[in-house]
Amino acid sequence: MPVRYIPEYERKYLTEEALALAYSMCAGGDVSPDIMEQTMTEAVKFGQSGGQPVDAGLFEALLWAVCDNDLNQKSGQELFDDVTPSSVS
Repeated sequence: MPVRYIPEYERKYLTEEALALAYSMCAGGDVSPDIMEQTMTEAVKFGQSGGQPVDAGLFEALLWAVCDNDLNQKSGQELFDDVTPSSVS
């Protein structure tokens, strides 16, 4: 049962409900530590850029996006590929 310590500088970007969801997923082993780390990073970046803490619904949406991206990377596709055409002048 891996538990991730969430420091204050990250906690301030998550609501209590989002923190509870993150802790329960870590404690329950519902997702891999790598997926959780990526989700926490995205949530903190989102909270920093938006100026408001991430709530549980948005945290869950970020988790799904990270999981989708991880699955696509494993299948050889990147969800966030650079799609800029090489012929752009």
